Amino acid sequence: MRIARVPEGAHIIIEADSEGAGSVYAIDGLVTSLQVDIPKAISRSAPMLGIQLDSADVVVVSRHQRVRIQPAKPNGAMRVAKLCLEDAQVMLSPGVESLILRGECGYKPNDGARFPLKVTAHRDATLVAPDGEGALPDTESIAFAETDSQIFIGSAERPTSLGVRSISGGRIDIRTGSTLSLLKDATDYKISGLGRVVVAPQATLTTGKIECADLDIGEQAQLTAITGRTGRLVQARACHITSLREEGFWVEDVARPPQPDAQSAVAGSSFEYVRIPVSPRGCQILLEFETLSQFTPGVQDLPTVTRRVAIADLFRKRKRVAVSSDRAIQTQYTRLLSRLANTKGSPASERTRVVWAAYCMRTSTAQTRSERALLTAYRMLGYGERPGPPLVTWLATAMILAPTGPRRGPMLDPSLELTRRLLHNWCDYLLSPLHLLNLAGGVSAPGPFLTVTRTLVAIPFVTAVLAIRRFVKADPESGP
Repeated sequence: MRIARVPEGAHIIIEADSEGAGSVYAIDGLVTSLQVDIPKAISRSAPMLGIQLDSADVVVVSRHQRVRIQPAKPNGAMRVAKLCLEDAQVMLSPGVESLILRGECGYKPNDGARFPLKVTAHRDATLVAPDGEGALPDTESIAFAETDSQIFIGSAERPTSLGVRSISGGRIDIRTGSTLSLLKDATDYKISGLGRVVVAPQATLTTGKIECADLDIGEQAQLTAITGRTGRLVQARACHITSLREEGFWVEDVARPPQPDAQSAVAGSSFEYVRIPVSPRGCQILLEFETLSQFTPGVQDLPTVTRRVAIADLFRKRKRVAVSSDRAIQTQYTRLLSRLANTKGSPASERTRVVWAAYCMRTSTAQTRSERALLTAYRMLGYGERPGPPLVTWLATAMILAPTGPRRGPMLDPSLELTRRLLHNWCDYLLSPLHLLNLAGGVSAPGPFLTVTRTLVAIPFVTAVLAIRRFVKADPESGP
């Protein structure tokens, strides 16, 4: 059916029932608005309804499963500024500038043509592949009409794959079996669902949240300020992932190499503030992370023991079997995490927390009292990582040994002289490192007892200095 050349800016409504399907409407001239309305929805096996256009500002297709939109002239050009789909499936030719989606919609190009499409989703729009093909053509961009708009990729009956070059804002839900490929960039996005997310090589994602079953990241891709979690990291070689320090990004599993000697799925990548579950599988993931080029762990949920439990562990004879299984896993986890933090360039603040947790768990799982006692004493020196505990130990040791200092006298006669003597001895012991280096201006060499006591005081002070030096050397931009 040919509609004669219409006046410029005309508004045309095509209404048809199921019997009208299979017709072809050829429209000449500029159409301001064209609405194709099928009051009675038809099945996907029904004949296709054809629309041939020269130019239109707005075309609305609603409640129809099979519509073909193409130029009016063979090998001619067509222009459609806005194509609005409402529960419709269409075949398109080049010239459609943007799609506006409502309800369950699908589209594919005529004759396999490739051309850029800009998609705008209204609230709760769903994209499915037409005719059960499973894949939609790559889309230039996806935008959202409202801040709370959401688009669903695929459905339970029709899994769908979609590639998008650019996403800005909005929420995308990927149904089970469906795939969303991010081809270039995404900003302020929120992607969720039980489907798969594929980040193309060299793509850039900034400030967003991903919660998906599978995540596949191409080489040289950059994911910045990402939060959320993935059930499985399929591949992430030579890429960069940076999460927020306060939240982190959870990786619950990493794909195993197909062959024992095959390259790891995360080889050569840089992960910052990535969190791993504390579990036997989490320990295996940390072993996979040995192939990373740089790693900064998320430290929000590090295993640890309370001070009360640590004191109780110091005096117990044998380890309780019920606790041993959980703590053994936690000890192994923190040991592997601290090794990564030390070898993969973690900032000093995160490395210190991880090493501290590792020593605490090792102390709680020590099998003998002597080992627990030695580790507890090492804790008083901050495990060589924190300057606070050894500084406190330095002050306390000097105070305890004050009565044995250079100035001695009656200790049972409380007086101002006793206070001055103890204060002098305490200060003298605080300067023990200088005395041992003979920098305090001593005239005569001290006796062996005084040398031993000064050495006991100097050890925690030197340990604190070394901890501060290590902290600053590892992280010059932060203070201790």
